[in-house]
Amino acid sequence: MKLLNRKAVSVLLCTVLALALCVPVFAAGRGEEEFEDFREKLYNFWQQEAYDGLNNGEAVYDHEWTEGVTYLNPEHPSYDGTWDTHIVSAYTIDNFHDGAWIYDFKFISDGFAWYGLEYFDDMPPIAFDGWDELTPDLYGDLDLSNTSIYRLFSPNIDQTHISSVCLDGCSWLEEAAFIGQNHCESFSALGCPSLRSLVLTGGAFRTIDFDYKDCGAFALRAAGPGYVGVVCSKYNEGVVKLSANDPLGLFIGWYKGDMLVSRELETDVTTGGTYTACFAGDADDNGELTSADALLILRYAMDVLPFEINSRFLDIDGNGSVEASDALIVMRIAMGVN
Repeated sequence: MKLLNRKAVSVLLCTVLALALCVPVFAAGRGEEEFEDFREKLYNFWQQEAYDGLNNGEAVYDHEWTEGVTYLNPEHPSYDGTWDTHIVSAYTIDNFHDGAWIYDFKFISDGFAWYGLEYFDDMPPIAFDGWDELTPDLYGDLDLSNTSIYRLFSPNIDQTHISSVCLDGCSWLEEAAFIGQNHCESFSALGCPSLRSLVLTGGAFRTIDFDYKDCGAFALRAAGPGYVGVVCSKYNEGVVKLSANDPLGLFIGWYKGDMLVSRELETDVTTGGTYTACFAGDADDNGELTSADALLILRYAMDVLPFEINSRFLDIDGNGSVEASDALIVMRIAMGVN
C-alpha cells in the first residue's frame, strides 16, 4: 500500500511539473488572444452611430481637407469597414512582452502629408511638406477591456461625445489620459497592474474606478451637481490626487463613507476606498438641480418632509441650517437666473 502511495505521489508530482512547464507557452501566446479581442472590440466601436448618419469609423475621416495644396495621395482615405483606422497604432517590440502586439489608441492623426517645391536662384528645388491633422468626434461607449492596449491618449478638449471608457483587465496598460470630455460620465481601469499614469480631469465624470499600485482600488463618486477627476503619476508614486469639478460653486467636501476627508476641491490620498465628492442642492440625488429639489428643501426647512433625507446636501449657503433661503437659491439655479 505504501509503495502504491509513493507511486501515486510520484505520478502527481510529474503531472504538476509537466503542467508547470506548459504555463509559459500559454502565457507567451496570450498576446495574440488579446490582439483578437482588441480587433473585435475596435470593430464594434467603429460601427457605433456617430452623427449625420455616420458611424464612428466614418467619422474619423469626416474632415475638411486643406484647399490649395497637393497631397502625396490625392485619394483622401476613408473608412474601409474593418477594425483599423488612422488613429490606432499597432506594433511589436522584440523581447518585450514576449513580442506580443501592443496598441496605442490616440484621438489625433497627423499622418496626411502634402508637398510642394520651392525654387531659389542657382539652386535645385527644395521640397517641403506639411500635415493635415485629423481630430474626429467619436460617440458612444469605448470598451477596450481585456485587450493588449498599452496607452490611451487624451483627445483635445471637448473633442468627443464618448459617454464611457472601460479598460478593465488590460494587463499591459501603462498610461491613460482623458481630459476635458464633457460627455464622458464614467471611466474604469480595474485589474490593470502595469498602470503608472492616469489623468482624468476637467470632464463630466460621475464615476471613476481604478487600481493603482500599492494604494489599492479606488471608487470615485459624484453626489450632487458636480463631477470628479483624478491624477496619479509615476513621478509622485503612492499619492493619488482627487479633484472635484464644481460648475455651480456648491461643493461641500470629499467623504470616505461618513468621514469628511477634505473640504478642498483637490486633495491627496494614499489609500484606496470609495471617495465621494458631495455637492449641495441635489435633494433627490439625480445628478442635477431642479425645482423638485427646491421643493424638497423647502419642505425640510418647514419640517413637513414625510421621509428621511441627508441634510448634508440641503444647506446651500453653508450657514449651518436648512432654511427657505436655501430652497430659493436652488430654484433660481434651476430657472437659470442665479
